[in-house]
Amino acid sequence: MAIGVTTLAVALLALRLRYGFDAIDESYYAAGSYRFALGLRPILDDLGPHQFASYLTSPLVWAWLSLRGNLDGIILALRVTYFVASLIAATVAFTLLRKLLDWRIALVSVTCALGLVPLLIFAPSYNTIAILSISLGCSLAGISLIDRDRPQLFLLSGMALTLAAIAYPTLAVVVVVAIPLLGWQSRSWKASALMAAGVVLAAMVFLVTIRGTLVVVPI
Repeated sequence: MAIGVTTLAVALLALRLRYGFDAIDESYYAAGSYRFALGLRPILDDLGPHQFASYLTSPLVWAWLSLRGNLDGIILALRVTYFVASLIAATVAFTLLRKLLDWRIALVSVTCALGLVPLLIFAPSYNTIAILSISLGCSLAGISLIDRDRPQLFLLSGMALTLAAIAYPTLAVVVVVAIPLLGWQSRSWKASALMAAGVVLAAMVFLVTIRGTLVVVPI
């Protein structure tokens, strides 16, 4: 029964991707990525607080433009990207919940979180990237707390939380709080150290990438 409900929910979500269009928010998300794909420089050319989320998805738009030569179908491509990311986050959340609950309850719980989103815009944005990254980071940390032989997940957890902070900068507070909280919960400095290493690694990769685009050409 639980498997049937989940299969139906995922199938309906996949079908939903081809219908409806938000001419305001969804267009705004795609337009931000499109501008970066055309060469807009983050921070220097854009002072908006949502720019980093658009910057994260700009490689997809750039690749789409390179392959097709136009933006035909880019909205659907971004929706599929969000859908796949949602399935990944849901799978990791299920992996955690099945360690705490009966697998059927865990599966239905994840399905509800994945499917009961009638008003959610199915697109990668500063909201959705942050939500999925927070979910992924917390789930990975939870799995590692239970499975003590998988400490590397703390590293991945820190990277996921950093991605959330990049997409939604005020969530950096969550990252700062999560590191000592994890150490207290696990009673191990190693867990906090690994999460902090993940944060530093993800932040350095992002900063190096950003720095590579901040080229000021003298007039």
